Amino acid sequence: MQSTNLDVETMLTERQVSEILKLSMKKLQLDRAMRQGLPYVRWGTRCIRYRQSDVSTFIKENLVLPKDAA
Repeated sequence: MQSTNLDVETMLTERQVSEILKLSMKKLQLDRAMRQGLPYVRWGTRCIRYRQSDVSTFIKENLVLPKDAA
């Protein structure tokens, strides 16, 4: 059997992402239906997972910094 070098990373459930981002699971479901928000992986018809790196990237890209008070 041939060995492949896959970049396997931590996968998060919808519930875990919901708790991390403080979003409802319904919001994540609506975003998927509208093809918005976070990238995700679907296994079969019901198994949805999010890559931890995509969640981290989403947080960094949506960070809003305050203006300087000076």
